[in-house]
Amino acid sequence: MYHSENPQKMPLKNEDSKMYKRLRITQLIFVILRAFAPSCQKKYFSKLTRVSIVVITLLFSISSQGAIVFGKSHSPYYLNTSLTIADSDTMFILAGTTIIIDSAVDIIVNGTLLIQGTSDDPVNLLPRVDSVGWGRIYLNKAGANCSFNHVKIVDGTVLSNGTNLTYRNVDFINRQNLPQYFNITRAKRGRVDFQNCSIKGIGKGEGFLLSTMTNAIIRNCSFDNIPDAIEFISVNDSKISNNLFVNIPDDAIDLNNCRSILIDSNMIFNAHDRGMEIGSETFGSSLNIIVYRNLVVACKEGITFKEGSTGKVMNNTLYQNETGLVCIEWVDGRGGSKVEIENTIISQSKRNTIETDSQSLLSINYSLSDKLLMEGAHNLYANPRFKDPENRDFSLKETSPCIDKGSPFSTIDGDGTIADIGFGFYNQDSTFAILPQKTDVQFINSSGSVPSVVTIIYHLPALSKVKIELYNLKGKKVKTILSKMQIYGDYRIPFRLAKTEPIENGIYLCAITIGKERKSFKIAKVD
Repeated sequence: MYHSENPQKMPLKNEDSKMYKRLRITQLIFVILRAFAPSCQKKYFSKLTRVSIVVITLLFSISSQGAIVFGKSHSPYYLNTSLTIADSDTMFILAGTTIIIDSAVDIIVNGTLLIQGTSDDPVNLLPRVDSVGWGRIYLNKAGANCSFNHVKIVDGTVLSNGTNLTYRNVDFINRQNLPQYFNITRAKRGRVDFQNCSIKGIGKGEGFLLSTMTNAIIRNCSFDNIPDAIEFISVNDSKISNNLFVNIPDDAIDLNNCRSILIDSNMIFNAHDRGMEIGSETFGSSLNIIVYRNLVVACKEGITFKEGSTGKVMNNTLYQNETGLVCIEWVDGRGGSKVEIENTIISQSKRNTIETDSQSLLSINYSLSDKLLMEGAHNLYANPRFKDPENRDFSLKETSPCIDKGSPFSTIDGDGTIADIGFGFYNQDSTFAILPQKTDVQFINSSGSVPSVVTIIYHLPALSKVKIELYNLKGKKVKTILSKMQIYGDYRIPFRLAKTEPIENGIYLCAITIGKERKSFKIAKVD
């Protein structure tokens, strides 16, 4: 059954008279159907319903500028032939609506689709035949703003080409034997913002694939038994954050030919291949990938950079992977990869803690392993002392050697102390004295206006280039204290001019530059 509500209820303007006529005809059909329903046998009523679907589909294939509305009052709807929405139409599916869709039936949206479920009254898109499922939702209009809110989609998939697609609380369940490379959602071009969603599968098909776009967001989603849960191809300046991956038959996160991706605060358990694969044989290397505060457990390879890919791995915990971290060329002639690692725990690796090759460059500092004494500055060889790793509690015990042993030049922990090693931190201050969230630079001098010890405090709202430099009073630079890209967050950088510094006693100017903003203050050296 297919019904359209009064378009005057919808926030649209300038509906043409043809649209009103079609809506009236639709309403008339349903009045007749409901009138005949009590006296008709169920099978005849079902046939009449299917006929109405065909008739109404034809009515709405004519171009218009109106609303096509599925409402709760006439739900459930049965769709046994593919439905096409014209490029000038908007299709609404309202809260509490259920649409039952026949095998191989598609919803082809050449206009705009808005699904408006709520937490108390979600929308359900369900298959008529459980063993077969249904087809796809095609979103074809470049630039259209399509959104799915509080939707349960069973055995159906979405294909978006050029639309601006938003998911909020969308739950996908796949029970079908989907072929490899067949995605639950595949979005090309346009924009994507997926939050608070889930995919539960049977190990077939693949998850969210995004390609050829910028500023994509996948946040607070969960993936269970779905291969290649998140895959990016030619995606730039985007974020994958706070997601949960469990029992992934292939890779959990796969980046191909991407630039400037932040992979932040995800938890990955039991990926049969790689927790994160950065770079691929087919599409090319991925550059400037920031892997920050993730937990990767029991994968074949925890994090892999290959095929000339580059990035930074900071404050992660890699536990009981066959190999913790891989940095290799992979394909001859493609060039080695380059990775900087700091503040990271690589614990209980079953085969190798780190794997690299002669073509690649890997540096690791301020990190810990309990299997290998790693070359680099300030690395520890010790038990990290997790609270209860067998029950997935990887927080640090009070006696952990990781506490306050991270780089003093990395973002501080939430309790205001020097960074701990690993994806979480041990809270030493229950009041959580968080620094003010401001973009300007703030300073705390330890003693007077010209102290010999200074702490610089600043907040970065985004990935930024930071320089801290020392000048004499004639304006000549005498020392660079810090020059590096730093991830978003709060920083507390302490330093002193040591007696061994080949700098004369006296007053100097310390300048800090964040992006285009620059501030300076005085500092003294007194032996």
